[in-house]
Amino acid sequence: MARKRKFSLRKLLGALLILVGIVIIAINFLPNPQIARSVNESQEAVDQVTAEEIKENKTSDDAVFDFDAVENINPTSAYIDSVEMDPSLIIGQMVIPQSEINMTLFKGVSEPVLYAGVGTMRPDQVMGQGNYPIAGHYDWNGHLLYRLDWVKSGDVIRITDKDKIYEYVAVANDVVEPNAAYLITDDYAQEEYGQPIISIMNCFFPQRYYNGDDDRYFVFGVLVNETNYAPEKMNVKDFNWDSEEEKAEFETNNPSKDGNYSFDQYKDNQWAERNELEAQE
Repeated sequence: MARKRKFSLRKLLGALLILVGIVIIAINFLPNPQIARSVNESQEAVDQVTAEEIKENKTSDDAVFDFDAVENINPTSAYIDSVEMDPSLIIGQMVIPQSEINMTLFKGVSEPVLYAGVGTMRPDQVMGQGNYPIAGHYDWNGHLLYRLDWVKSGDVIRITDKDKIYEYVAVANDVVEPNAAYLITDDYAQEEYGQPIISIMNCFFPQRYYNGDDDRYFVFGVLVNETNYAPEKMNVKDFNWDSEEEKAEFETNNPSKDGNYSFDQYKDNQWAERNELEAQE
């Protein structure tokens, strides 16, 4: 009887462990109201902040550059913790229109920053000069830098401090080890590109390409233009297709019953084709 009870207890513990594992995995895919709220609040704040306030925020000593925060989102802490962003650290906005990325740009890298937007990786970096590295989280539910791996060569990347808009064009991407710190230096920009660049880093490489390590995903862009601030240029809703032929091809290949089209599917198809071509080279 005791042996049977012991065996039943083992089965019960085994079932509980399996259940806990399923719950932990499932949490990654559940809608996260905390992250969504933080992102929405930060975007409302950046809409209201002025160029003068941003200029003052750039000099803040409160920014934290904690690279340990640039890790996979902890699902349980994201649900339980109340992560409040600091508006005094807002220094601008970043948009990548073709991938519908619109993020508030903060000074520094910390958990509150990365749950609300993207952050600068060096205290001395300057928009439009040298290497301008930016870090962000990958969120399974479509927030934050979920779509970074959709960015393709030639896509426009814009950052602004509401005084100027700095326009970059994506030219390369790479998957690197977490300790590849040289990629965020000014020396790397000069040696590799010979001109100012932007380096955007994802804290988590998407599962469909993920190799099981804590790798980082980078998109690099070169500076091509600097203009005075104009709000309409920072609007990702006004998506401009590269050509009418590209738009027509998308609409033909990705129809839906309600007359809308799956932008997600379009970008996934593009990257699948690109990876297939790279594998053949």
